[in-house]
Amino acid sequence: MIELILKYTKYFMKIKEVNFKKVYFFRVIILLSINFFYQENISAQCTELNRQFDATLELRRELYKKEKYVTADSILNDFISRYEKFCPCSYKYGKIVDRSANLTFYGLRNPKKGLEIFDQAIEKCKNTNDTTTLFLLQIKALYHLRSDDFYGMKKYLDEAIEIGTKKFHPSHTDFFKARNNLGLYHHWLRDFSKALEIHSYNEKLVENTISMDTSERIDNLTWCFKNSLELNDINIADTYINKLKVLTNGTKYEKDLNQELNEVLLDYYIKNEDYENANNYFQMVDTTAYNDYFRALPLIRYLIHERKEDEAAQKLQKLDKILDKNLVPSHHFARINVDFERMKLSKISDETFKTLAQKVTSSIHNNYINLINSSPKDHADNIALISSKYVELTNSLLKKNCHLDLFLVYDRMNNIKNTSNAYYRNLQSHIQRTTNETLKKNFDSYKKLAKRVDEKNAADSLNLLSSLIQEALMADGVKWHNNISIQDIQQKLKVNEIFLDFYETNKIKGKEELYLFLVTADKVFFYNYKNIVDTLYMHLAATNYTNNGKKNKALYNYLIKPIEYLINGKSKMYISPDGLLNQIAIEVLSNTGSKKDILADQFDIVYIENSKTLIDGDNPSIPTKGYKYLLAGGIDYTCHSKTQGEYAYNQDIQKNRSDIQYLEGSFKEVKLISEKLKSSQVFCLLKTKCEASKDSIIEAINKNQFSYIHISTHGLVDDKTGSNLDKYFTQNNNAQILLAKASENDDAALSAIEIINQDLSSKELVFISACNTGQGTYMSGFGNASVANAFKKAGAKKVIATLWPIPDDVTVELCDHFYTHYLKSNDANSAMQYAKKMLRSKYSPEQWASFRVMN
Repeated sequence: MIELILKYTKYFMKIKEVNFKKVYFFRVIILLSINFFYQENISAQCTELNRQFDATLELRRELYKKEKYVTADSILNDFISRYEKFCPCSYKYGKIVDRSANLTFYGLRNPKKGLEIFDQAIEKCKNTNDTTTLFLLQIKALYHLRSDDFYGMKKYLDEAIEIGTKKFHPSHTDFFKARNNLGLYHHWLRDFSKALEIHSYNEKLVENTISMDTSERIDNLTWCFKNSLELNDINIADTYINKLKVLTNGTKYEKDLNQELNEVLLDYYIKNEDYENANNYFQMVDTTAYNDYFRALPLIRYLIHERKEDEAAQKLQKLDKILDKNLVPSHHFARINVDFERMKLSKISDETFKTLAQKVTSSIHNNYINLINSSPKDHADNIALISSKYVELTNSLLKKNCHLDLFLVYDRMNNIKNTSNAYYRNLQSHIQRTTNETLKKNFDSYKKLAKRVDEKNAADSLNLLSSLIQEALMADGVKWHNNISIQDIQQKLKVNEIFLDFYETNKIKGKEELYLFLVTADKVFFYNYKNIVDTLYMHLAATNYTNNGKKNKALYNYLIKPIEYLINGKSKMYISPDGLLNQIAIEVLSNTGSKKDILADQFDIVYIENSKTLIDGDNPSIPTKGYKYLLAGGIDYTCHSKTQGEYAYNQDIQKNRSDIQYLEGSFKEVKLISEKLKSSQVFCLLKTKCEASKDSIIEAINKNQFSYIHISTHGLVDDKTGSNLDKYFTQNNNAQILLAKASENDDAALSAIEIINQDLSSKELVFISACNTGQGTYMSGFGNASVANAFKKAGAKKVIATLWPIPDDVTVELCDHFYTHYLKSNDANSAMQYAKKMLRSKYSPEQWASFRVMN
């Protein structure tokens, strides 16, 4: 018809008497009219389709009840086809796709196909209808959560939020839901601070919006309340309770909300072992909660506490059926939590208890494999979640006195410590091999941006680039989890060697725990330390135990005395510290409190990061011909600066090797080392004064020709940044060493974030002769957020760091002795032991014990 109109319009235009403007106007009117009637027709067809689909509701319900899912599926598929023809990508189309995917996921028991249905619909609707695409993305994210696929959940939520940010008002329902579910994602990973931050920000965006979906806002506020309780912040929790009451008072939502809050508070009081308050809320909870595998667990926990074990066992059995019906994977945390409750039942046999313990251990390990290949920032949260489950399992075994079964847990648990090391090695290796130019470009951009993290919006850009890099690695199948067994460790140990593997837990009932697994060539032992914060924090200041014999002996009695009978007869001790122990020089502890009789006199002590480090081995060998050193020291920190005062802000962060000023001892140190190298006919590049600029040092470090690096300068640590791993990646002053400026506009601080993504696999040794370089907030699965740890993650085989501030003059002497031995043996551990031994007769351990070789 349109072609016919156009034909006659052209015909009229050939007639000279015709007013061309009128003809053109006539043509436009006809076209608009046709379009209008066409759209009206399409709209009518969509309306009719909606009516027909709604009319099938009762039929579909009957089919679901009778489990005739194939027939119900054919009805949905028929409607999807018709919607794609007459009203493609309408919002109703998205809703039907959701129903179809849900039916396929659960009813037809085909989760993979269910997710594919979403993928196909999202692909069709992208760039066609943003509303429907946003809806499909945020709903699909929840299906990934149901599959215990946290990575997939985060991926689709990020896409949904990106569309929402560009196209919609914050109060748009599906945009609001996507942000709400992002908070849920962090809650499930036990990052309650981040979850609360997201949910509270979500509320702030819409609190003055009249048209907001009330039920969704209630859900978001409830999560604010839940996360506040997880953080034990009652004041904030009360704030959100009051908001919820104002929002729901006298409405249809009030009853359901009160029921949900009762269940949340029941769970809270049970976790805090306040059973008097828990009883009050248990009486108010609706028994329908037993039909939901999340809501049921607090009630079952209360039944077990009240010794109503028969009833609890029945509820747990019913829960298993619900989990089966909902296709919850065997390794899902909901399954693990159910098994944990079953293990508490006193009537189960020892054999059943052990079987459950083995099942839970396997499930947690499967989660480790499932979650570990995430970006480093997400990785830390995932490890914290997995660690919490191992800790809960360990506590259950301890209560049952099943010490032998603890070693089954350790067989898997040892893999979670510092698994992020492999991420950086595999990342660099993959970047070198890949033909994906976009990945290479993103990685180069990431490294360049890391130098400017103080700039506005740089942190957001870093996060975006990090996500893009991560997606490319996942698509290429790059993996980096460890899978080391006790048998692997034992095969590596000699008869005279022992491995001390420490694990510091997060707070359990308000207190941290410290576990120790001791492994020899033929046996495994376990020890559980109590009150670690009360005991260890008092010793963290160097003068507490390095100079005070009484406190030194007290710390020895706490850490070493309980395991003396196990370490006696051994001559070499590998120690993998954790948490607070990363800041304690264990080798200077004494059973008498005497500086003349310390642990280092009895054992060859080697600090290692984890069991993987032990397995990889350490066989010192003489360097090949032509190896080279890079030395930097005696730095002028005022180069290209108008005043020296620009570094004054750092003096509040950390002061030593005295204040931020020129170090005379530092110049003596690198000059002395250079002379030793020259006498041994070893090439070295010496950078001092203004030559030791940040840019020139980074350039030299990146050259494979320098296998040995020694930097003598100031080390800076901001201990006010907290434990959030985001800050390690987005704040320059978190962990850094100070160099010279190449120009007035340059930053002279070389930070951990700039180091960590370099390829330093060719570096045999990095010696950072500066204050606090081994110090930083400890994060489970990542290690210390220190500049030294950044060098290790980047691939350096050995890094020498300091645990506390170091004196300038003594450091020069230590380096003198260290390199005298090292240039002959190429063994950093024995060289450091030799250097410390040479200083013991002259100085207190406080002066020299700060140095640690990180293997």
